[in-house]
Amino acid sequence: CGEMPCMGLDAQAAATLAYHVGAALKAANLDTELLAYDHNWDIWQYPVSVLTNSSVSSYFNGSAFHCYGGDVSNQDFVQQAVPDKMIHITECSGGTWAPDYASNLKWE
Repeated sequence: CGEMPCMGLDAQAAATLAYHVGAALKAANLDTELLAYDHNWDIWQYPVSVLTNSSVSSYFNGSAFHCYGGDVSNQDFVQQAVPDKMIHITECSGGTWAPDYASNLKWE
């Protein structure tokens, strides 16, 4: 997870967690929206794997990306695989991993 505190979760574990959390949210009549991913563009296969899982896809609003790794065009693969799901950018700042803040915001 690099320099930040985090918890690694593979796509199958994320689907299992979403199955239980999504069912509990639905039972409680909460309209909380879940995102299947919240990391860099370089691992676009992860949200596709979760969002195309028929057991849990209905619990997800979409996926989320950070701008630090990979290429923004990888979002296209996600959009093509699950066109009915949203794609969000949830983080794009700077740090030791991406020290030039202005460059982080320029997507070519």
